[in-house]
Amino acid sequence: MYQIVGARLRGGKISRGMVLSEVSHPMHRIRTFDQSGSYLSFISSNAVDDEAGKGELWYTAVPWVRCTTLVAAVPSATVLAAGDQLSFYLMLRNDGNCFLSGVELSVAEVGQEPFGTIRLDFSEDNTLESEWNPAGEDGKLQGVEDDWALAPGMSARYRADYVTIPETWQGDKQVELFVSAVYTAGTGGLLAPLRPFSVHKLGSEKTRPGVLPERRATCVRLIPESPAGKGEAGGRHLLHARIINKLC
Repeated sequence: MYQIVGARLRGGKISRGMVLSEVSHPMHRIRTFDQSGSYLSFISSNAVDDEAGKGELWYTAVPWVRCTTLVAAVPSATVLAAGDQLSFYLMLRNDGNCFLSGVELSVAEVGQEPFGTIRLDFSEDNTLESEWNPAGEDGKLQGVEDDWALAPGMSARYRADYVTIPETWQGDKQVELFVSAVYTAGTGGLLAPLRPFSVHKLGSEKTRPGVLPERRATCVRLIPESPAGKGEAGGRHLLHARIINKLC
C-alpha cells in the first residue's frame, strides 16, 4: 500500500503532513487535478516499462470527510442547581481529513431529544493546555494552528460553555453529551501532495480512522437543597453529576 500525504498552506506556513489517501499502486508522478468540490482528485502515472515507454495512468478521488470523536468529557461542577449553567471540559480528536474550526455539542437525557446545545468555535479562549498543546515559557500554547483549527489526526482539550439544566427536572437523570455537528475551517489552501515526500509505501497493515462520534454519558441526580443553603428552602433542587466511562 502507498499513502498520498498533503498539508495546508495558510499565512505562509505549511502545516504538518496528513494522509489523504491510500492506494495499492506505485506513483512515479502525481498532480492535483481538482479540489474545488466535495472531492479532492489526483492524476498519477506509474512507469511500467521505461525502454518501451509504457506506463499506467491513474485517477484517484478522495471525498472530504468531516468527523470528530468526543474522546472524554468532564462536567465543570459536580453539584449544581436545576436552572443553573453547566460547562464541560472535553478532549476531541479529528478523525477526518479536513481542518476543523469547531463543533456543536448536544446534551440530552438518554432516550430523549436534546434539551440544550453548545456551539464550540475553537479559539485561544477555550483551547486548554495539554500534552498536544503544552504551554511555552511565555504561557502561550504551542503546536496550535494560527487560526486554532484542529488538524486531521490531532487531538486537543477544550472548555465548552454552557448548557442550562431544565428547571423542571426532578429525581435521577441519565444524561449524554455528543457531537451533533462539525464545522470546517474556511481559510487556507491545501498543498496536495507534498513534495518530495508525497508518496510513502506501507506494510500489509491498513489504518482506517473511525467516522462515528462517540457519546459520553453523565449520571445526574436531583436532590432537595438543604434549608440552610443559599437558595430558597424547598424550592430548588441540586444536580449531582459524575462521569460514567462507557459508551451509550
